[in-house]
Amino acid sequence: MTTRMDWRWARPANRRSGPAAMLAALVCVMALTASGCADKSPWGVGTNVPAAGATESGIGFSLLAENYTADLRYIGPTAGDTVSLGLAAVSVRQGNVIVQMTDSLGTMLQQQVILADMVLARSVLHGKPPYHLRLAFVGFSGVLTVGVGKQTP
Repeated sequence: MTTRMDWRWARPANRRSGPAAMLAALVCVMALTASGCADKSPWGVGTNVPAAGATESGIGFSLLAENYTADLRYIGPTAGDTVSLGLAAVSVRQGNVIVQMTDSLGTMLQQQVILADMVLARSVLHGKPPYHLRLAFVGFSGVLTVGVGKQTP
């Protein structure tokens, strides 16, 4: 399959710019913004305090960490057979994070081990809601932002 470029919109013509594209862009912007604001002190304001929010439609998570260890679990989205996952890890200096996305049947939809800076966007994950997001940190120092949202038909 070939992809032709639609120069009027500067994106591939056969791709939709729906919630997945918006989610990926939002995750990247949040991560890049947070990385520029990072306090170099291990005890900086806001360090090791996860910020998370969940709705029926999605989950948003962000963390500025210094030697952070925790096993966090979130439920959401609670609707939709298809979800998008986007994440960005920047300024990673040590440790690791395991990001797992499963559905209500326990089927693993995505698993990613983060050891260094990375950006990931998966626009189509099929499963049965509610979805479960697990973030397992081991001595992690860096900035992590994760977004999960249901796809609309």
